[in-house]
Amino acid sequence: MPDVTKQRMTAEELRKARLASEQMGDIEFQMEIAPYFDYAGEIDPSIARYRGIKDLSGDVDLNLGGFYVSPEDPNDPYDKADLKPRTGRVQGVDIEIPVEPGTVSALHTRATPNIWAHEYRHQMGEDGNGERYNRLADAVVAQNEGDWESAVKMWRDQIYRDTGERPTASEAQEDLLDRLRFNNYVTPRGVYRKDYERGARGTAESGPSWWERESANYEDERMERALWRQKDLEMRNFDKWNEGLSERNQDRGSPTPPPKKRKKSEMTEEEFEEYKRLISEGAKAQKEEERKRPTW
Repeated sequence: MPDVTKQRMTAEELRKARLASEQMGDIEFQMEIAPYFDYAGEIDPSIARYRGIKDLSGDVDLNLGGFYVSPEDPNDPYDKADLKPRTGRVQGVDIEIPVEPGTVSALHTRATPNIWAHEYRHQMGEDGNGERYNRLADAVVAQNEGDWESAVKMWRDQIYRDTGERPTASEAQEDLLDRLRFNNYVTPRGVYRKDYERGARGTAESGPSWWERESANYEDERMERALWRQKDLEMRNFDKWNEGLSERNQDRGSPTPPPKKRKKSEMTEEEFEEYKRLISEGAKAQKEEERKRPTW
Protein backbone atom coordinates (compact mmCIF):
# COMPACT_ATOMS: atom_id res chain seq x y z
CA MET A 1 0.00 0.00 0.00
CA PRO A 2 1.51 3.38 -0.99
CA ASP A 3 2.48 5.90 1.66
CA VAL A 4 0.03 8.71 0.88
CA THR A 5 1.67 11.03 3.40
CA LYS A 6 4.54 11.53 0.97
CA GLN A 7 2.36 12.30 -2.05
CA ARG A 8 2.15 15.93 -3.09
CA MET A 9 -1.32 17.51 -3.17
CA THR A 10 -2.47 19.86 -5.89
CA ALA A 11 -3.42 23.42 -4.99
CA GLU A 12 -7.11 22.54 -5.35
CA GLU A 13 -6.73 19.50 -3.09
CA LEU A 14 -4.96 21.63 -0.50
CA ARG A 15 -7.73 24.22 -0.65
CA LYS A 16 -10.42 21.57 -0.16
CA ALA A 17 -8.51 19.96 2.70
CA ARG A 18 -8.04 23.33 4.40
CA LEU A 19 -11.73 24.14 3.94
CA ALA A 20 -12.76 20.76 5.38
CA SER A 21 -10.51 21.34 8.39
CA GLU A 22 -12.00 24.79 8.98
CA GLN A 23 -15.54 23.44 8.68
CA MET A 24 -14.76 20.69 11.18
CA GLY A 25 -13.37 23.29 13.55
CA ASP A 26 -16.54 25.37 13.14
CA ILE A 27 -18.72 22.36 13.94
CA GLU A 28 -16.72 21.58 17.08
CA PHE A 29 -16.98 25.21 18.16
CA GLN A 30 -20.74 25.24 17.63
CA MET A 31 -21.22 21.96 19.50
CA GLU A 32 -19.38 23.28 22.54
CA ILE A 33 -21.79 26.22 22.77
CA ALA A 34 -24.98 24.44 21.64
CA PRO A 35 -25.97 22.98 25.06
CA TYR A 36 -26.39 26.50 26.46
CA PHE A 37 -29.23 27.00 23.94
CA ASP A 38 -30.52 23.42 24.17
CA TYR A 39 -29.06 22.80 20.71
CA ALA A 40 -31.35 25.37 19.08
CA GLY A 41 -29.10 28.42 19.02
CA GLU A 42 -27.98 30.14 15.83
CA ILE A 43 -24.23 30.11 16.40
CA ASP A 44 -22.31 31.77 13.57
CA PRO A 45 -18.61 30.88 13.95
CA SER A 46 -17.59 33.46 11.34
CA ILE A 47 -18.23 36.33 13.76
CA ALA A 48 -16.30 34.80 16.67
CA ARG A 49 -13.00 36.43 17.63
CA TYR A 50 -10.60 34.91 20.12
CA ARG A 51 -8.53 37.65 21.76
CA GLY A 52 -5.36 36.18 23.22
CA ILE A 53 -3.12 38.50 25.23
CA LYS A 54 0.53 38.39 24.27
CA ASP A 55 2.99 37.83 27.13
CA LEU A 56 0.17 37.04 29.56
CA SER A 57 0.56 33.60 31.11
CA GLY A 58 -2.17 31.02 30.76
CA ASP A 59 -2.98 30.91 34.48
CA VAL A 60 -3.90 34.61 34.76
CA ASP A 61 -7.45 35.83 34.17
CA LEU A 62 -8.55 39.24 32.97
CA ASN A 63 -11.46 40.89 34.72
CA LEU A 64 -13.15 40.99 31.29
CA GLY A 65 -14.31 37.71 29.80
CA GLY A 66 -15.65 38.88 26.46
CA PHE A 67 -17.84 41.40 24.65
CA TYR A 68 -20.16 41.87 21.68
CA VAL A 69 -19.97 44.79 19.27
CA SER A 70 -23.14 45.45 17.26
CA PRO A 71 -22.85 45.92 13.49
CA GLU A 72 -23.28 49.25 11.78
CA ASP A 73 -26.22 50.00 9.51
CA PRO A 74 -24.71 51.28 6.24
CA ASN A 75 -27.99 53.04 5.41
CA ASP A 76 -28.12 54.95 8.67
CA PRO A 77 -25.41 57.60 9.15
CA TYR A 78 -26.31 57.82 12.85
CA ASP A 79 -26.02 54.09 13.47
CA LYS A 80 -22.36 53.74 14.38
CA ALA A 81 -20.86 50.87 16.32
CA ASP A 82 -19.02 51.64 19.53
CA LEU A 83 -15.46 51.24 18.27
CA LYS A 84 -13.79 52.37 21.46
CA PRO A 85 -11.34 49.65 22.54
CA ARG A 86 -12.52 47.58 25.48
CA THR A 87 -10.34 47.57 28.56
CA GLY A 88 -9.38 44.54 30.59
CA ARG A 89 -7.52 44.79 33.90
CA VAL A 90 -5.07 42.22 35.17
CA GLN A 91 -2.74 42.57 38.13
CA GLY A 92 -3.48 46.30 38.32
CA VAL A 93 -2.63 46.96 34.67
CA ASP A 94 -5.18 48.00 32.01
CA ILE A 95 -4.97 46.23 28.66
CA GLU A 96 -6.82 47.61 25.62
CA ILE A 97 -8.64 45.08 23.45
CA PRO A 98 -9.39 46.02 19.82
CA VAL A 99 -13.00 45.78 18.63
CA GLU A 100 -14.68 44.92 15.34
CA PRO A 101 -18.33 45.69 14.45
CA GLY A 102 -20.67 42.71 14.27
CA THR A 103 -18.45 40.29 16.18
CA VAL A 104 -18.39 38.45 19.50
CA SER A 105 -15.10 38.18 21.36
CA ALA A 106 -13.79 36.06 24.22
CA LEU A 107 -10.50 36.80 25.92
CA HIS A 108 -7.48 34.75 26.81
CA THR A 109 -8.16 31.97 29.34
CA ARG A 110 -11.77 33.09 29.74
CA ALA A 111 -12.66 31.99 26.21
CA THR A 112 -14.75 29.12 27.55
CA PRO A 113 -18.09 27.80 26.20
CA ASN A 114 -20.17 29.60 28.83
CA ILE A 115 -18.49 32.94 28.04
CA TRP A 116 -19.02 32.44 24.31
CA ALA A 117 -22.69 31.58 25.01
CA HIS A 118 -23.06 34.75 27.08
CA GLU A 119 -21.73 36.92 24.26
CA TYR A 120 -23.77 35.13 21.58
CA ARG A 121 -26.87 35.77 23.70
CA HIS A 122 -26.07 39.48 23.40
CA GLN A 123 -25.64 39.09 19.65
CA MET A 124 -28.92 37.16 19.27
CA GLY A 125 -30.83 39.90 21.08
CA GLU A 126 -31.82 37.56 23.90
CA ASP A 127 -30.05 39.36 26.72
CA GLY A 128 -33.10 41.22 28.04
CA ASN A 129 -31.51 44.47 26.85
CA GLY A 130 -28.93 44.39 29.56
CA GLU A 131 -26.12 42.70 31.41
CA ARG A 132 -28.19 41.94 34.51
CA TYR A 133 -30.63 39.66 32.68
CA ASN A 134 -27.81 38.01 30.76
CA ARG A 135 -25.98 37.15 33.98
CA LEU A 136 -29.14 35.59 35.35
CA ALA A 137 -29.41 33.63 32.11
CA ASP A 138 -25.84 32.38 32.60
CA ALA A 139 -26.95 30.81 35.88
CA VAL A 140 -30.12 29.41 34.32
CA VAL A 141 -28.23 27.47 31.63
CA ALA A 142 -25.12 26.50 33.65
CA GLN A 143 -23.99 23.06 32.52
CA ASN A 144 -21.46 22.15 35.19
CA GLU A 145 -19.89 23.26 38.46
CA GLY A 146 -17.42 25.52 36.67
CA ASP A 147 -20.26 27.34 34.91
CA TRP A 148 -22.14 27.70 38.17
CA GLU A 149 -19.14 29.13 40.02
CA SER A 150 -18.61 31.58 37.18
CA ALA A 151 -22.29 32.64 37.29
CA VAL A 152 -22.13 33.21 41.05
CA LYS A 153 -18.93 35.19 40.66
CA MET A 154 -20.49 37.40 38.00
CA TRP A 155 -23.65 37.88 40.08
CA ARG A 156 -21.49 38.86 43.04
CA ASP A 157 -19.93 41.51 40.81
CA GLN A 158 -23.42 42.64 39.73
CA ILE A 159 -24.47 43.14 43.34
CA TYR A 160 -21.35 45.23 43.91
CA ARG A 161 -22.18 47.36 40.86
CA ASP A 162 -25.74 47.88 42.09
CA THR A 163 -25.10 48.51 45.78
CA GLY A 164 -21.42 49.32 46.23
CA GLU A 165 -21.19 46.44 48.70
CA ARG A 166 -19.37 43.21 47.93
CA PRO A 167 -21.15 40.16 49.36
CA THR A 168 -19.51 36.84 50.14
CA ALA A 169 -19.80 34.10 47.53
CA SER A 170 -22.40 32.33 49.72
CA GLU A 171 -24.49 35.49 50.03
CA ALA A 172 -24.28 36.10 46.27
CA GLN A 173 -25.36 32.53 45.56
CA GLU A 174 -28.32 32.81 47.93
CA ASP A 175 -29.44 36.08 46.35
CA LEU A 176 -29.06 34.60 42.87
CA LEU A 177 -31.12 31.52 43.71
CA ASP A 178 -33.82 33.62 45.38
CA ARG A 179 -34.18 35.68 42.22
CA LEU A 180 -34.39 32.63 39.98
CA ARG A 181 -36.97 31.00 42.24
CA PHE A 182 -39.27 33.97 42.82
CA ASN A 183 -39.04 35.53 39.34
CA ASN A 184 -39.04 32.27 37.42
CA TYR A 185 -41.57 33.44 34.80
CA VAL A 186 -39.00 35.95 33.53
CA THR A 187 -35.89 33.95 34.27
CA PRO A 188 -35.47 31.07 33.93
CA ARG A 189 -38.71 30.34 32.09
CA GLY A 190 -38.16 33.28 29.76
CA VAL A 191 -34.76 31.87 28.77
CA TYR A 192 -36.19 28.40 28.15
CA ARG A 193 -39.11 29.86 26.21
CA LYS A 194 -36.72 31.53 23.76
CA ASP A 195 -35.04 28.16 23.16
CA TYR A 196 -38.44 26.61 22.52
CA GLU A 197 -39.34 29.34 20.04
CA ARG A 198 -36.12 28.57 18.15
CA GLY A 199 -37.04 24.89 17.90
CA ALA A 200 -35.74 23.22 21.08
CA ARG A 201 -37.99 20.42 22.31
CA GLY A 202 -36.08 18.86 25.19
CA THR A 203 -35.10 15.28 25.86
CA ALA A 204 -38.19 13.67 27.41
CA GLU A 205 -38.82 10.18 26.03
CA SER A 206 -42.37 9.91 27.35
CA GLY A 207 -45.40 12.10 26.86
CA PRO A 208 -46.47 13.87 23.65
CA SER A 209 -44.32 13.78 20.54
CA TRP A 210 -41.89 16.68 20.24
CA TRP A 211 -44.02 18.55 17.71
CA GLU A 212 -47.06 18.30 20.00
CA ARG A 213 -45.36 19.43 23.18
CA GLU A 214 -46.40 22.80 24.51
CA SER A 215 -43.99 25.47 25.64
CA ALA A 216 -45.09 25.10 29.28
CA ASN A 217 -44.29 21.37 29.26
CA TYR A 218 -40.89 22.09 27.77
CA GLU A 219 -40.17 24.78 30.36
CA ASP A 220 -41.15 22.41 33.17
CA GLU A 221 -38.77 19.78 31.86
CA ARG A 222 -35.91 22.25 31.60
CA MET A 223 -36.61 23.41 35.16
CA GLU A 224 -36.48 19.85 36.45
CA ARG A 225 -33.10 19.01 34.94
CA ALA A 226 -31.47 22.40 35.50
CA LEU A 227 -28.34 22.59 37.63
CA TRP A 228 -29.59 25.74 39.37
CA ARG A 229 -32.62 23.82 40.66
CA GLN A 230 -30.32 21.27 42.26
CA LYS A 231 -28.36 24.08 43.88
CA ASP A 232 -31.59 25.67 45.10
CA LEU A 233 -32.81 22.45 46.70
CA GLU A 234 -29.44 21.94 48.38
CA MET A 235 -29.46 25.46 49.78
CA ARG A 236 -33.02 25.22 51.08
CA ASN A 237 -32.24 21.89 52.71
CA PHE A 238 -29.36 23.53 54.58
CA ASP A 239 -31.56 26.49 55.52
CA LYS A 240 -34.27 24.15 56.75
CA TRP A 241 -31.97 22.60 59.33
CA ASN A 242 -30.35 25.90 60.16
CA GLU A 243 -33.68 27.39 61.28
CA GLY A 244 -33.87 25.43 64.54
CA LEU A 245 -35.49 22.20 63.38
CA SER A 246 -32.73 20.43 65.23
CA GLU A 247 -34.52 20.75 68.60
CA ARG A 248 -37.87 19.60 67.27
CA ASN A 249 -36.29 16.58 65.66
CA GLN A 250 -34.47 15.67 68.86
CA ASP A 251 -37.74 16.02 70.81
CA ARG A 252 -39.34 13.54 68.45
CA GLY A 253 -36.53 11.12 69.06
CA SER A 254 -35.08 11.37 65.57
CA PRO A 255 -32.32 8.73 65.29
CA THR A 256 -30.18 11.15 63.28
CA PRO A 257 -30.43 14.71 64.63
CA PRO A 258 -29.22 17.37 62.18
CA PRO A 259 -25.61 18.51 62.62
CA LYS A 260 -24.71 21.82 64.20
CA LYS A 261 -24.87 24.76 61.77
CA ARG A 262 -21.56 25.34 60.02
CA LYS A 263 -20.40 27.39 57.06
CA LYS A 264 -18.99 25.61 54.04
CA SER A 265 -15.97 27.90 54.09
CA GLU A 266 -15.09 26.59 57.57
CA MET A 267 -14.98 22.95 56.48
CA THR A 268 -12.62 20.77 54.51
CA GLU A 269 -14.01 18.97 51.48
CA GLU A 270 -14.28 15.73 53.48
CA GLU A 271 -16.07 17.46 56.36
CA PHE A 272 -18.49 19.12 53.95
CA GLU A 273 -19.39 15.77 52.35
CA GLU A 274 -20.01 14.29 55.81
CA TYR A 275 -22.12 17.35 56.70
CA LYS A 276 -24.30 16.81 53.63
CA ARG A 277 -24.66 13.11 54.44
CA LEU A 278 -25.84 13.86 57.99
CA ILE A 279 -28.34 16.40 56.72
CA SER A 280 -29.68 13.89 54.19
CA GLU A 281 -30.10 11.26 56.89
CA GLY A 282 -31.79 13.79 59.17
CA ALA A 283 -34.24 14.74 56.43
CA LYS A 284 -35.13 11.11 55.80
CA ALA A 285 -35.60 10.49 59.52
CA GLN A 286 -37.89 13.49 59.90
CA LYS A 287 -39.96 12.46 56.89
CA GLU A 288 -40.40 8.96 58.32
CA GLU A 289 -41.28 10.39 61.73
CA GLU A 290 -43.95 12.66 60.23
CA ARG A 291 -45.35 9.76 58.21
CA LYS A 292 -45.92 7.79 61.44
CA ARG A 293 -47.69 10.61 63.24
CA PRO A 294 -51.52 10.44 63.37
CA THR A 295 -53.30 12.75 60.97
CA TRP A 296 -56.53 13.33 63.00
